[in-house]
Amino acid sequence: MSESYLNRKCGEAILAGAGLRGVTLALREDIERDAVIAEARSWISTRFHHHAAVKGSGVDCAHLVAAVYTHCGVIDAPAIGFYTENWFQHETTERLQHAVAACCVPVDRPERGDLALFRFGHASAHAAIVTDWRGIIHADRTRMVVCEDYVDERGPLERRFTGWWSPKRWHPEAAP
Repeated sequence: MSESYLNRKCGEAILAGAGLRGVTLALREDIERDAVIAEARSWISTRFHHHAAVKGSGVDCAHLVAAVYTHCGVIDAPAIGFYTENWFQHETTERLQHAVAACCVPVDRPERGDLALFRFGHASAHAAIVTDWRGIIHADRTRMVVCEDYVDERGPLERRFTGWWSPKRWHPEAAP
């Protein structure tokens, strides 16, 4: 059991005992969003490696997001099937978007810790964790490293942007 998990549980118990259960959900989400950003930043400088998820060694964008969210307890570990490095150049199937939709909901405005998806080739094929909108942490295939970036209004990522997503856990009204 991680220290962050225990701290979160202790905080929830204190608030619930004080009759502040409604505040607990908002506080839990706030703590989890901070944890997501901190965990994502701990991956910075990990080199890009297709279909890998080893902090300090190698990761791609899909596995980075899955590893960060799973580590923070925001989503259950997703089953990420095999995909070739250039699947998005030959397919129109929204593989990444479908996988994201299984655990996240689309949102109109992102908050820290949410996801941004970007189109490469024929499909949304790149995911990044939002630090504050225009700020993202992602496994950059061009630079071959996990980095924190700013999405410039006229830059290449802005033109490729397809939508923001947020974990269902943070949107109880959207959970099944």
